[in-house]
Amino acid sequence: MKARIVGLLLLTACATTYRLQRVEGERPSINPETWTEVHCTGSEVESSCAADFAPVRSALAVDAGALRPVLRFVHLSDAKLREHRVLLATEGEKIGVTDATDRLYRNDDAVLLATVLGANQLHPQFAIHTGNAVNTGLFSELMQFIAAMDEFDVPWFNAVGPRDVAFLGALPAERVSGLHVALPYMPIADVDHFMAFHSSFGVSADVTLPNPEQRGVDHVPSQRGCVAQRGVSCLESPLSPRAPFHGFQLSQQDGDKPNQLSPHARGYYTFQVPGADGARTFTAIVLNSAESVLDDGVSGTELGRMLPEQVRWFREQLERVPADGFALVFAHHPLDAFRGTLGQDLLAIMQADPRVLGYFHGGGRDTFEQHAREHGTPLPDFGAGSLFDFPQLARSVEVLAADDGRLFVRSSSFHQPMSSTSARPAAAPITTVGKSCAAREATSWCYRLATRAGVGRTASTKLVPTAGFVEAAGEIAANRLVLAYQPGSP
Repeated sequence: MKARIVGLLLLTACATTYRLQRVEGERPSINPETWTEVHCTGSEVESSCAADFAPVRSALAVDAGALRPVLRFVHLSDAKLREHRVLLATEGEKIGVTDATDRLYRNDDAVLLATVLGANQLHPQFAIHTGNAVNTGLFSELMQFIAAMDEFDVPWFNAVGPRDVAFLGALPAERVSGLHVALPYMPIADVDHFMAFHSSFGVSADVTLPNPEQRGVDHVPSQRGCVAQRGVSCLESPLSPRAPFHGFQLSQQDGDKPNQLSPHARGYYTFQVPGADGARTFTAIVLNSAESVLDDGVSGTELGRMLPEQVRWFREQLERVPADGFALVFAHHPLDAFRGTLGQDLLAIMQADPRVLGYFHGGGRDTFEQHAREHGTPLPDFGAGSLFDFPQLARSVEVLAADDGRLFVRSSSFHQPMSSTSARPAAAPITTVGKSCAAREATSWCYRLATRAGVGRTASTKLVPTAGFVEAAGEIAANRLVLAYQPGSP
């Protein structure tokens, strides 16, 4: 017995027939200067207009009553930042780029940054993005993604999506024409480069990676495992493991050097987070559902893929969950979007362990399903829609405890707060950031970000003829409270 609610189905899979149409301009539109720009924006917002960035929560948010929160995190997916000067074609015809599409491409980074700044006010313990950080598979896009995500006040983690590791976001390199896109529009092309670029340690160790001097220090909360708050030192009470590569180095084995990406890293890993009440530990298992396997260069690349080694590793990680602990599983692909029977195999592994509290994935759809178990409560299956595609929902997820030992999962949707131009703060001169930022803009970065984020969201609504219905359906799928664990389950 399976119940399913699907709220949104837009661009749910990577197209398999993209080819390069043309490249406009000699420099990427997302260039090294954007690193400085994002951090100037984040600095001013945090200090001068944070109240204007309260997340816009759904009116359908579920009241959990007397249940106690023991874990809270933010789930984002499919930011798909787009290098808008690289135009693609599909099925032999140019992709129609409408004015709304172009305005969305040019402001997608602002939508992501505004979402991150809003999510900070929810005070999560960590944040996780479940794949497709980039759209056309270029380092310029990934640089902008990391810069925006680094504005999180808490550690953040990433998962691999198919667009992150395939050239032009959809195809293996041998199937792409016009490789003059490579310089200065450098392709990521494989998981090793994707993982390494997440840390300055990885960039400095690989001379083939772009290394903008503006990048500076890595994200401090992720390096330390927490952020100092409420008078508690970060080193005294870590919320998660230190993750300079935003999770990808956590597959390290004995003998691997610290602060370096392990040669054993394959894009999947685990980390543990203590519950707020100190009574239980949660193990996050992050899968790489876009793992490279033998590809004939013709078959589609949009379906989830894993090598048998990763499936065996997944079983082992669940076996290692402490007896009094629980597991949360993250991946990019929905279970019905894997090749062959792989999705059913993964589902069977999770169904067999009642301590798995949920499967959280991306893929572009706001969905909710429940998969029956022979023992214990049904397995909750949460799909986060795309931050790029309307309605651009993110999720606050909480694990809640009852006095009798039951555990519930509550999912609450929100979107970036500057959703309308009327919400923009007053344009004020910069007074709170460095001279290098002040020299670049005559008006408030807060105002500028609000304007761009609002334009991005407005443009996304114009690409969906039934925007009101799609947003309502997405919120219905995203907002719910479900029983995830019943004491006494074998």
